[in-house]
Amino acid sequence: MTQSGGNEGLGFALPSGIIAVAYPQLRKFGHFHRGEIGISVQTITPSLAAGLGLGIDPEKDLVSKLGILGIEIDKKISQMLPGLREASGVIVAAKAAGFGVEENSLAIGDVIHALNGTPVIGLDFLRSALDRIKPDAPVALQVERDGRMMYTTFRME
Repeated sequence: MTQSGGNEGLGFALPSGIIAVAYPQLRKFGHFHRGEIGISVQTITPSLAAGLGLGIDPEKDLVSKLGILGIEIDKKISQMLPGLREASGVIVAAKAAGFGVEENSLAIGDVIHALNGTPVIGLDFLRSALDRIKPDAPVALQVERDGRMMYTTFRME
């Protein structure tokens, strides 16, 4: 906008795909409804794990370098999570006290899909890949959170 009403080389544009979705909603509702995938996350307790027939053996499922208890995504787990973007990886079931890096931003319910660009295919793979990382080296985890893919980074202790 200018005081004279002329063009001073500054413009605003929105992609037509966004307009095609947003315009009808703005006319109908007066605001834009964001898309949702319809899933939510819940902490898996030992009782819930037993009831669902999952093994959460804290010793077996501990990933100490990340300070988490993880659940490996297999065929059974992926069927329970139909909104999952990729049917592989490790779900953060709980944070373990006294282990791992303090500054990692993993949250319960996150799904770790890749470590430094390499796909995570299970708990054993994740633990061994973390063991190969030298102290003070950067770590980038590709994480799915609330249906969105993102990266979280930290330095290995």
